[in-house]
Amino acid sequence: MEIRPESELKRDLKAWGGGIREELQDVFTEPLHGLADRIEEYVSDQPEKVNYVAHWRPLDRVPYGVHDLPPHLFEHSRSKPLIPASDDELEAFMDSFWSQNLKQHALIPGFHAHATFPEHRANLTSNLQRRRNEDLQVDPEEWDTYQESYYAQLEREFFTLGHNAAVMNIPRILQIAEVRRTFNFATGRQKNYLLGSMDSPHAIGLYLRVPEGEYGTEYTERLTRAASFMYDFVNRDTQLHTDLWREFNEHPEAVKVHTERAVLNRHLYSPQESMIVTVQEGVGSIVGAINLATGQKIDGYEDGDSALAKVVEDNIPDKMARLFPLGVAGAASTFGVYFPGIFSGTNGGRLTFNASMLESLNGIKERATNVLHKEWTDHHKLLYRELKATDPAAAEKILPPTRTGLNCPSAGPYKTEGRVLEGGIARLSQALLTVFNCIELGYTKPRRRLPWLPPEVVLGIEDRR
Repeated sequence: MEIRPESELKRDLKAWGGGIREELQDVFTEPLHGLADRIEEYVSDQPEKVNYVAHWRPLDRVPYGVHDLPPHLFEHSRSKPLIPASDDELEAFMDSFWSQNLKQHALIPGFHAHATFPEHRANLTSNLQRRRNEDLQVDPEEWDTYQESYYAQLEREFFTLGHNAAVMNIPRILQIAEVRRTFNFATGRQKNYLLGSMDSPHAIGLYLRVPEGEYGTEYTERLTRAASFMYDFVNRDTQLHTDLWREFNEHPEAVKVHTERAVLNRHLYSPQESMIVTVQEGVGSIVGAINLATGQKIDGYEDGDSALAKVVEDNIPDKMARLFPLGVAGAASTFGVYFPGIFSGTNGGRLTFNASMLESLNGIKERATNVLHKEWTDHHKLLYRELKATDPAAAEKILPPTRTGLNCPSAGPYKTEGRVLEGGIARLSQALLTVFNCIELGYTKPRRRLPWLPPEVVLGIEDRR
């Protein structure tokens, strides 16, 4: 792909996306501030309920080395993890596996439909071929760890690992990361991640994934449970829903056309409902940024608590949201990659990115900027204008870019009516830290089977009436 100098593209992108970004700041910033205030008040008033909700969701450990394979891939053949040696043998193996895969979908709650799509079979076959061609062996210890999580899910009677493996084989996810060369620049790789199975119809997918870095399992578990609690809070906070519905009525086109969740999930949610998913995705992006910041130990911060406090104090998630193009933090969580030595230390007491990190980021950003510029250029072509007048159905297939061409509209300061507020990312990061500090490991976990429902705890403003 030809990489055009960013200086040639920036002016166009600002002209096309600057006004949209400002409008989306108007939509989300103040509701996110109110959300963060209510979360912090809830934590202060009812820490026991915070722990109750945060510990309800079971966590599973999944090795990155095998996470792109269904955990029951070899179960039907009663064989050890062995990739067939020829394409004919592979197709025969997949014929046998696929029939069992469809049966499992019919029998086990939570086995998402993604895992039954014909495209999943084709993608999985291609992935097995890649493993064979690149001589990527299945590590027996990693497979055993994967199996432990698999059987734990079967015992709970809610199976999401099949969905996880299906998503790992959707080409678009790989393409976003590859076109930005995220994997080339983010040269570190985590070994495992913790998987929290989701229940909410508004949740992004069926899982919450947090990589295990050098600060260890307990830190990662508390971070995962804190994020899980915030997902639940967002879903149930009636005041947030009211605030977002009001903003939608004032800015309907900005939400429907220029937020990715409203566009990609338009068949699943109303535009208003998609705004809740957008906020949950914002929480996930903050966790992804924290993963990148704490994947390795930060000099001078030997425990996860102090490291996370420093990362939030120095506003690192917000800085990353302003620096990173779309898909970097998400790809890092999805595939376990990170930038080794992300910080050079402190400058005046604040964390600073090292030169190598900034060089890597600039390489990713140049490619992302080029992609975004092409999307906007294609959308503004005369052909689209002609189609819109002569063939509206065909014109609708040329979707406008859902990104603004700049950066996250919830990042950076927000100026309104003579006031300057922190961006929504910064404010939610502070709320996440408050929840993290409340989480107690070893808390009594409710044992629940089907139906797969969250605890009967009302979150948000209704709890304080």
